[in-house]
Amino acid sequence: MCRARRQSFDFVSNSVEFRILGAMKTRLRYLTFLVILSLSFAACSPEADQAASARVNLGDDPVATIIEILEMSDRFDRTDRLIAALREVPVDRPDVLESVMSDLKIPFREFERVLIVTAWAKSDPEAATKWVMRNERDERSKATMFNETVYEWARRDPESLRVDFKVGMYSLREWDATMLRAFVRGWYDSGKPDLDDFIRDLRGKNDDRQRAISELIKNKLAREGTDAAIAWVTTLTGDVKYRGYAYSRLAGDISKTDPLRAVRWCEEICDTKLGEDLPKWIASSWVRKDGVAAMDWIMAQSAESPSVRTGIRASFRRFQITFPEESDAWVEGLSEESRLAEKSQGPIIMYANRQANLNRPDAAMEWTRYIEDAWDRERVFKKIAVQWLRADEEAAEVWLTETTDLDEGVKRELRDGIRKYKEQAEKTRKSLALRPAWFVDPDEVD
Repeated sequence: MCRARRQSFDFVSNSVEFRILGAMKTRLRYLTFLVILSLSFAACSPEADQAASARVNLGDDPVATIIEILEMSDRFDRTDRLIAALREVPVDRPDVLESVMSDLKIPFREFERVLIVTAWAKSDPEAATKWVMRNERDERSKATMFNETVYEWARRDPESLRVDFKVGMYSLREWDATMLRAFVRGWYDSGKPDLDDFIRDLRGKNDDRQRAISELIKNKLAREGTDAAIAWVTTLTGDVKYRGYAYSRLAGDISKTDPLRAVRWCEEICDTKLGEDLPKWIASSWVRKDGVAAMDWIMAQSAESPSVRTGIRASFRRFQITFPEESDAWVEGLSEESRLAEKSQGPIIMYANRQANLNRPDAAMEWTRYIEDAWDRERVFKKIAVQWLRADEEAAEVWLTETTDLDEGVKRELRDGIRKYKEQAEKTRKSLALRPAWFVDPDEVD
């Protein structure tokens, strides 16, 4: 790897860099990618290698030097110089970065604001966090900044952050989601006690407690391993609903990488109150890795369990979204006995709906005979009719005339809907035909 690539982002740890990239959204994420990609290419020339090793002299007025860098026109040179300058800011001079953020009179780019605040958080995370709360207006940037500043603050002194925001943030407006996750992660990395108790006692309107325990479980599982995480979750105190959610969330996270271990754990505790929801969480996570195995497993569980019944529907829905063709093949492979079973209703209804949406009326109608609920069956027939009327109105009309599965009022409603749809489509077609020759629709440009 080129030396410049190695040295870039030195003031940010690898884990922080990944957190920055993970928190960026849309345009901000693409900008980050372009910056890193550019630095990678630039680093491979001797000139860039020499430039990257050069240090930025902040001079007598570090604030003015950094602002001057921010006004450079070339995006990649500007970012490279900014990173080099941020490395030179003394740890005991956080006021430099605060002044940069406060004194610049014109707006500048989200990614650069994130870099400056991230560097600032290394020396004074409390001040950086409060600046973000007061001044940052872009919500995407704010989330990314909180991800860094709150993490650093909690890693150093979780108690001071908890006390500071208990009134100023939590009791008035609830926890910001990104802030809460970063707080939990930082407190966990600090190694200081009482995090479990803090999460247990969280009370809010916006699922703060679930969000916090989910973040802690993710970190424990990644750092300490499956067996240690399972042992830990059994020590949690609090109400059954909270502890049951923690068990379920841990099972779901384990299933993402080691579903068979989650299944073994389920065999030990799924017949208890704390473990009763595990089947749904295991299958709905496992299905993204191996949809057939996950569906076969949960279909083999007792249908008396509400978690199994909801888990079958939730898992198949995710299976269908992730691996649509495989999910079709799985349903088609069900035995006649399985097709008639109550717990197969969810997958069969979703399969029939998909065939209707794909304008495969014969396949969809074939499976409606297995749908027991009249309302669900009528919905599938409506989907069949709508798609068929759009694609082959004559054939659909023959079917609508002959079928007795839909009453006449529904048939009229469907025909009226298709008529209006076609009228609107014709208006749109004529409107597009009248566009001037010079007009270019951006959506039509490759």
